[in-house]
Amino acid sequence: MNCNVSALLGLAMLGGTFSTLSVSQNQYNKLIFLLSPDLVKKYKDITNMRRDHYIQGIILGLILTYFILNKFPIANSFHRTMLSIGITGLISVLYYCLMPKKDYMLNHLKTPEEIKAWLKIYKKMKRRYLLGLIFGLLSAIPISNSFCRS
Repeated sequence: MNCNVSALLGLAMLGGTFSTLSVSQNQYNKLIFLLSPDLVKKYKDITNMRRDHYIQGIILGLILTYFILNKFPIANSFHRTMLSIGITGLISVLYYCLMPKKDYMLNHLKTPEEIKAWLKIYKKMKRRYLLGLIFGLLSAIPISNSFCRS
């Protein structure tokens, strides 16, 4: 794989991941305020399950990256690092998306206010991930031009 392509993939995945590491405390508090204690527990259980899927995907991605890089050694350390981040990130996102979800928060929400508050967080996180991917991709252009020269 080309060094520039590896940098584009790696930095895009990093951007997407870092942009969604946390949710706005204000939005989270609004949602939690609306939920009953049972629903707060359900929300935390579902978010923990989703977090576990993502971490499992990262572990799988790291294992696959290890075997890929051993099979196809790359001399340029920047290229190797970006390819590692890109493969690991891509595998983790695919794993997360493809893993069957046992439960969905929307199945437990009853009032329009609860649904609206949850959807607001969901849409914001989706938008943050997409913007993180785009900014990571855009930042990769000058960075890869600097580090990928042979």
